[in-house]
Amino acid sequence: MAEKIPKNSDGPLVVLGVMVFGGGYAENTEMRRRSRYAVLSALAEENFFPERPDRLEYLDLSGCKLWPPLEASSLQVIPYEFFSGPLPVVVLWLNEELLFPTPLRRIENLVSRLRNDVDEKTQRAPSCSRMKFKILGPAGSTTLKAMIDEDSLPDVGAARHPCRSPCEVEMFSWAATADESYLLKGDEGSNLSQIFGKNFPIWFYRTIGTDRHLMDALVEELRRRGVEPSSDHVALISEWDTIYGRTLPKTFARSAGIDDNSKNIHRFTYMQGIDGQISIANEAAKAPESSSQGSKKSIRTEGIEKPEGHSQFDYLRRLARNLKRIDLDLGKMDGGIKAIGVLGFNIYDKLLVLQAIYNLFPGAIFFTTDLDARFLHPDELHWTRNLLISSSFGLNLHPDATFCGTIILAFFLPFVPFRGNVSKFAHHASLIPAIYVFNILLFWVVDATSMAIWFIKRIQDGYGGWSEKIKKLEAECLGVDAKELNDWIGIKVIVKLTGTDNQFIYYPILVIILLWAARLSYFDRYDMPLGLLIVILLGLGFSMSCAIRLRRKAEQFRKEALTRLWEKQVRLAGEGNGSKGLSKKIDMMIDHIKSIRSGAFAPFLEQPWVRATFIFLTSGSGLTALQYLPWFQ
Repeated sequence: MAEKIPKNSDGPLVVLGVMVFGGGYAENTEMRRRSRYAVLSALAEENFFPERPDRLEYLDLSGCKLWPPLEASSLQVIPYEFFSGPLPVVVLWLNEELLFPTPLRRIENLVSRLRNDVDEKTQRAPSCSRMKFKILGPAGSTTLKAMIDEDSLPDVGAARHPCRSPCEVEMFSWAATADESYLLKGDEGSNLSQIFGKNFPIWFYRTIGTDRHLMDALVEELRRRGVEPSSDHVALISEWDTIYGRTLPKTFARSAGIDDNSKNIHRFTYMQGIDGQISIANEAAKAPESSSQGSKKSIRTEGIEKPEGHSQFDYLRRLARNLKRIDLDLGKMDGGIKAIGVLGFNIYDKLLVLQAIYNLFPGAIFFTTDLDARFLHPDELHWTRNLLISSSFGLNLHPDATFCGTIILAFFLPFVPFRGNVSKFAHHASLIPAIYVFNILLFWVVDATSMAIWFIKRIQDGYGGWSEKIKKLEAECLGVDAKELNDWIGIKVIVKLTGTDNQFIYYPILVIILLWAARLSYFDRYDMPLGLLIVILLGLGFSMSCAIRLRRKAEQFRKEALTRLWEKQVRLAGEGNGSKGLSKKIDMMIDHIKSIRSGAFAPFLEQPWVRATFIFLTSGSGLTALQYLPWFQ
């Protein structure tokens, strides 16, 4: 690495050590991948670029006993990447497993070795200002605990290793979240920034919220949802083999204001790697698909998992049964378990636990920590829906996702494939008036339909207002007393009125078809902005709703008119043979009213709005197919 320094010898070299998990579980592999992506994305934002983007280089540490004891030569190399930009940056990928049991001492020895190599290469006197060391880490609370224990040992710096460096190092803890009260063994008067630096020249900054902050927010949210953690029964399922998993339940109890041994807190544990899948050496290109999806088949179809092999599905099933048995026992007295927390580091494990117990507790609130995109995957939603998640990094709305921004997004002018200002102006000059005129047409149709519905309602309420001339003409034609013809005339008026109104329904549909056809990609590369689509769909919906309302009101009046005529027929039947003539005429009126097939009384498939909809759909499909015509030429 030192041979790269002379190219940039005028300024300092920044060495950025990124501590990552070195375990073989699939979650460790995924976290290494995400950590690299995050670091490289941040460097790209600051205008850095890699010198060798196609490969990693390796730093050989075999020349100095930095990490005693070294049992294998493979532990003597560190992968790194060199970045150019405003100043040279070297990113070291540090495996946390290789730092134990004395991570601070080994980091300091590494710093010293790198400084010595650079000073020898550049042939300059030793200087702490030539290289700036910054550490992103640790990645886990277990390593952070080891650092605290190491730095607090008395006289640890008395016998300094020859490779150790007195130069300062800045450390930014971005992932280790264990609460300070546990890391410092209950020392409430101190914090990590004060603890570090006693024996090692390290400036420590914690850039993430602690588990206590997460649990405080989680307890408050549970209370909003009707669960009081200090009195209601809560089950906590956590990892047993990590400090993170062991301290989270205790932190939850403290946030709830109760002792961690309280009877209403029911604790269950599991070990990491429930699915039993681990990364395989020399097969990095074939990453294991370790997820709850990989175990769905065995959990759902086999029913009983074999108690053998790497996986812990059989343990997980027993855990679920024990939890359900406790819930049934508590249900007889205290209402059962009201909330269940799945607390751990491995997302795959948490998904598997949720899969095993979700359906057993339909009335419980499930919660966890650490927001992850895998919780939102459609395949996992069956057991993560309504999952309560507490995280230091929350979801944010898109910068444009405000009310005004939604109006930039929804009602912006569509893309116009124009050539020249005249063409652009002609397009906008035709599109914008067309939309306004369409809205006026739509308003006209809705208004006319509403007025027709209002008029039908007036007739239905007994208002006739028919002229004596009309009544006389109808009475002479039917041979019926004029006072019996109020409903008959009303039906004829409704047929005439709705027959005219129904024709209006076609007009908005035809305009919609024209708007749709004008923007087909067959003609040019037009788009369909959300605003225009909303106008089209609303126009179609309003037109259809007007026709449906009009028909419903007309049919309601026809039904009432027929009912009154049938009642008249029953009365005439009781009056004897003298009323047979009038009865036959009323029968004729009933048959005629029932047989009307025009206006609002047209059959369903002959309704104008139905026909217009078919025209829209068929023309839409035909026009859509039209844009693929060039494929066949």
